[in-house]
Amino acid sequence: MKPAAVALCAGITTKRLHQLRDRAQLPYPNPGFRAELDISHAWRLRIQDAAINGPSGGIGPDDAAGMVSNAWGYLSTRYGTHPNDVVGLEVAAWIGAIEFAGTDRHGEVERWMGWFAGPVAELQDFIAAQLADPTSEALRNAHPVKVLALVNVTAAALTVLARADELGLDRGEAQS
Repeated sequence: MKPAAVALCAGITTKRLHQLRDRAQLPYPNPGFRAELDISHAWRLRIQDAAINGPSGGIGPDDAAGMVSNAWGYLSTRYGTHPNDVVGLEVAAWIGAIEFAGTDRHGEVERWMGWFAGPVAELQDFIAAQLADPTSEALRNAHPVKVLALVNVTAAALTVLARADELGLDRGEAQS
């Protein structure tokens, strides 16, 4: 797919795609100016755009790109890299970024991110698992600070696939 087609499928303008590329804010490694992209690139851009324009104001492009890039590994391991992989699931798939903080024995605050991929009903268990390491003092004193973003990737996949069909584009195989 050409970059313009990827942008159309993702619901962003080609100009916006080029801005994200030029600012190193793509949710995948920069493939270069003449690279062929696929439907998974459009899907990741759609997820990033949903995080940026979220219902509570969203997050910035850098944070959104980082969230998609980091959670993508968990998402692709669990479901796959093609939007078809999450369409038709009994329960919608989501990805998210959760910030945690804890103090060590010296009172220093440590902060870290947790990358979630799965049904939203599993979010509480995911958070509990992130805090379950008894060997880390910071983890024993940790708590979730905030959910930076939570995006329905099944809805994003349906949007991208519908736009690809409208444009008569080949859904093709997704790269990892």
